[in-house]
Amino acid sequence: IKDKDKDLLHLTASYAYTASADDNVTYHYGEGLVGVCALEGKTNHITDLPDNYMVLASGLGQAKPSDIVIVPMKSDDNTVVGVMEIASFNNIQSYQIEFLENIAGRLGTAVQRLQQQKTTKLLLKQAQTHTSELENREEELRQNMEELTSVQESMAHKEKELENQYQQINKATARVIAQLKKDLEAQRLSNKDNEEFLEVLNNILLFGELTPKGEVISANNVLLKKYDYNEAELKGRNIREFIPKEEMIDFEVNWNRITNGETVTRFERHISKSIIVTVKAAYAPVYDDFNKLESVHFIAIPTDIGKPKRV
Repeated sequence: IKDKDKDLLHLTASYAYTASADDNVTYHYGEGLVGVCALEGKTNHITDLPDNYMVLASGLGQAKPSDIVIVPMKSDDNTVVGVMEIASFNNIQSYQIEFLENIAGRLGTAVQRLQQQKTTKLLLKQAQTHTSELENREEELRQNMEELTSVQESMAHKEKELENQYQQINKATARVIAQLKKDLEAQRLSNKDNEEFLEVLNNILLFGELTPKGEVISANNVLLKKYDYNEAELKGRNIREFIPKEEMIDFEVNWNRITNGETVTRFERHISKSIIVTVKAAYAPVYDDFNKLESVHFIAIPTDIGKPKRV
């Protein structure tokens, strides 16, 4: 029988022949008598066979045939679909050859139809497989579309939520900015009032900064003028130099309270260049970040109005 894809004949069936279909005997078109018959499409009758050509075997023995007829198997469209080779111990007559050609034609048509049916079944199976694959892919695409639609809806919902949040943030930001502007304006006015108030206080109050030992670090102009000192003269001098001797014990008691973290307010008399200055003083301890006494602030209001008394 002819191969469906190329010009090659395969031994498909045999009777009383030593080779079988399992031996995978093949002939190319034009190869040997069988191949020539397939190529030319003509019957070949051979009567003068060599002694070693072939033998026909049975269970009791074997013998050399006298005649061989090779007949092409043709389909309805006169296409060779196979070759039938018959060997005989007797001379094969012309009517027998004609009968074989008739049978070969019918067999060729049957073989062609069987091959077509086989091809049709194969194509049908492939089509069914492709259809099943397409259905599976269609189902996958449908599921993917559903998932994509769900994702798009979720994204649209989140986008709407983000838009609402963005609008709320914008509104809140606008309110905060407006409130900040209002607070800054109020703070500016308050700071201006505070600056004016502090300026008034700075022109009235005596202010100085002392070390924990009582040495002068700095003093404002009101204190310098009141005590008749300039800044260079006063800086570094100890507050005790201005305390009368008879009040020194009381001062030390209060200074000990101050250096222990207590704010002390008291009336004091100070002697400065033979001038007696009476003040109501407040001593406030100041600590650094490590809770260590850093300095003492001295704030006082003069209580003697007019010219200071002299010692």
